[in-house]
Order: sequence, then C-alpha cells, then structure tokens
Amino acid sequence: LDASLRPVFETVLADGSASTLALTARGALAVASGRFLSLLSPTGGITRQVTLGGRASAPPSVADDGTLWVPTVEGVLHAIEPGGRIRSRTELGSRHYDGAAPAIGPDGAVRVPTMSEGVVCVGAGGTERWRFPSPAGFNAPISVDAAGTTLAVDRGGRLFAIDETGVERWRVVIGTHTYQAPVLGADGTLYVVTEQGALHAYR
Repeated sequence: LDASLRPVFETVLADGSASTLALTARGALAVASGRFLSLLSPTGGITRQVTLGGRASAPPSVADDGTLWVPTVEGVLHAIEPGGRIRSRTELGSRHYDGAAPAIGPDGAVRVPTMSEGVVCVGAGGTERWRFPSPAGFNAPISVDAAGTTLAVDRGGRLFAIDETGVERWRVVIGTHTYQAPVLGADGTLYVVTEQGALHAYR
C-alpha cells in the first residue's frame, strides 16, 4: 500500500504463510515463508528465492553489512548475502521456537535464543562463539544493547544480561515468561512485557 493506502502490488509467495517483512541494505524486501526466503523489488517482483532446507522460524534479521540471518525450526541458522547467496549454515543443536527472533550485536555477531541450547552466539563468518545455557530454554525474541550485552528472558521467567563474551552480568526473576523482546529506553530503563499482561521496568 502507498501512503494513501492505495494498493501498489500483491505478490503470492510459494510456501506457507509469510513472516514480517525486512528491508535489505539494497532496498529490496526480504520475507521468509515456509522453506524459502524471497527477495522482492520495490514493485513486488520476486528477484530471488533462496531455499532454506527447513521451515523459517523468524523474520530475517539484517546486519549492518547487509547480511540476512534466518533461523529454521529445525535449528539451522542461515547467513544470506544481500544478493541471495547462502554464505554459511550453522547448526544450533536445538530446535528454534517460532517468532523467537535473533538479535545482531554491534560486532556483527548474532545471538539466537533456542529451546534446549540456551542463547547461541554466532560470529559474522558463521562460526559459533559461545553458548549461554538455561535449563528452562528460551522461546522469546532477545535484544542486544550498544555495548554488546544480550538481554534475554527464559521460559522460567528470568531476565538475563549476558556480556559480549557470553558471561552472565546479572539476572532478575520476573516470575513469568514473555513472548516479546526486552526494550531498552534512551535513559537506560529496561522494559519487559510478560504473557500475563504486566509491564516491568528496571534501571
């Protein structure tokens, strides 16, 4: 739709329902649907379809260098170059929960929440850097601040701050889980919305 809500284009995607759109560094639209990542021009034409080998479980995350990071339910993280070539596939060792979007740090490394392997950090080249375990597992999106600290809530209702090397800085017991990523305010306040409908704020 354009700014006046008039239809511009409609494009049918090949496999399953589509995730949230992402805008690539080249101005294309990237959308994961089923077992494919589709790249669309601003006019709606499909310029490239990338076969993922599994079902996409989160929208594409776009790094500063234009790399598209897409996890699958089966537990494989794909690094896809802006032109659509798969640069690397990294086995996470755990299934990935639908909607638990990864987050990209200032160093270009990706932090991925997983069901049984905790938070897995993968460098820009596709090599694993560290894992932060949690017996409860993670099924919500995570956030990374400007210093590279990962903020994640596990299914046991604990909010963790994990430094750039994978070491725990602190934790707060919220008491219930969330399906949303923590949000960091401009003044340093950290906000978490829980599945029970409560808003928590921390300094």
